[in-house]
Amino acid sequence: MEQYSYFTFHNIPCVLIEKEDRIILIPCNEEDHKLLYNYLQDSDYEIDYSGSIYEYKHAFIHKQIIGSESVDLYPDYIIHSISPKICSMEITGPAVDDFFSPSTYFFYKSRNENKNFGDIVYNNEVADKWIIEYKDSKITITLYYGSVLRRGIASDLMLHPRLKIDFDETVEYNFIFCIYNSIKRFFNFILYKSECGKYDVELFGMIDDKFSSIGHLFDCELTNATYDKQIGRICYSDYKEYVQVILQFIFNDPSICLKHLPKYGVRDWERDDIELLYTQLFTAFENECQKQKKKYNSADDSRIKSIKSRLINIIDELSTNNESDFEDDEKQFIENSRQRILQLGTQFGQKAKIVNAYSILSSSIEELLPDILYRHKEYRSVKMLTEKQINDFAKKLTEMRGTIVHGGEHSALSLEDCQLINLFEVIIYAQMLDRAGITPADIKPIISSALFHHDLFNKAMETLDSNNQES
Repeated sequence: MEQYSYFTFHNIPCVLIEKEDRIILIPCNEEDHKLLYNYLQDSDYEIDYSGSIYEYKHAFIHKQIIGSESVDLYPDYIIHSISPKICSMEITGPAVDDFFSPSTYFFYKSRNENKNFGDIVYNNEVADKWIIEYKDSKITITLYYGSVLRRGIASDLMLHPRLKIDFDETVEYNFIFCIYNSIKRFFNFILYKSECGKYDVELFGMIDDKFSSIGHLFDCELTNATYDKQIGRICYSDYKEYVQVILQFIFNDPSICLKHLPKYGVRDWERDDIELLYTQLFTAFENECQKQKKKYNSADDSRIKSIKSRLINIIDELSTNNESDFEDDEKQFIENSRQRILQLGTQFGQKAKIVNAYSILSSSIEELLPDILYRHKEYRSVKMLTEKQINDFAKKLTEMRGTIVHGGEHSALSLEDCQLINLFEVIIYAQMLDRAGITPADIKPIISSALFHHDLFNKAMETLDSNNQES
């Protein structure tokens, strides 16, 4: 739906046309076209404007295309509000419905012999609450079900889960978008898919000392996004004990690499762009190794320390005694040699990093090997990889990376090769979960559910039955 308004951009009167995915600026005076272009930045700037309904509109522009008579601005997000101060937001959407499934939640509740659901037609039932620390402030995230008829005749008459996020009143719209973006990445991470559909984000603030709905946030990146319901079972009721930890982990790391996630939760080796996927996987792997340097990147150089010290002493002696005899480029070469020797033996290469990461995380993933390598002739019956097999696996991955990076055809990769890549993907997800603070025993069922769609339902049902029998 297009919305029209007048907007003054650097004292240039313009007609502003707001579409779902972009904003069009047209100077009112034709002679102002060239003048308008002088003020346009390349990217990453904000504009504030007004509309007929919402007095406060804000957009963060990340890209623009300059035409002959107009300029197309492409925002990351647009905020519509009747008040500049915002203190809360409420997020709904298909991914929220899927993960926080109402039917699963109330089923588990009935299994616990707590059948008092209360009034969920007009009122709410609070299911959980998490307090997250973010940018020196505390954010409260509340999950609740209910208010089926909150919008009266405009209601869809369906029971939806809702995430209510409360924070200190602010006019910093980028801060609000960062909170929303972290919630969005949480669903990408926990559902293990890059496409989680659209979200409806309602904003709240104080109007005449009353907590009121004041507007909406629109994510322009998701204008045409769709959501395919998950094949496996990744539900809040099964993941309840991990939600707090994973939410805090996602908020703490806005640069986490998630571009390698499958688009709709299922990897399609015949249709996926293997070259791009492989590059993204190694980027995510290097990112995780970099964020835990001591764990994954630091090698033990104690056995070669004495040799290194002797070599450094020789270089230092050469540099000190003959300093006047060397030209600048020779001095630089000596210094480079010194630094290189100091570095040798303290860091792993690509292959050694993979071997080291597998060794550290083996207790979290070894039971999953039959699921990962079920088509691999050499590994499909193993429950634990030998040292030689781990080294062969790492060598194969680095060789495939070299082939792909240097223009090799991914069609040459067999299904067995793809399964080795899948094992690499499991290692990366295990690295992330481990960094989040999830224990090895809990990493296994999460990976099994997210990557192989082996749900935790049976395990959870056994726990419930056991608890009921004990009581």
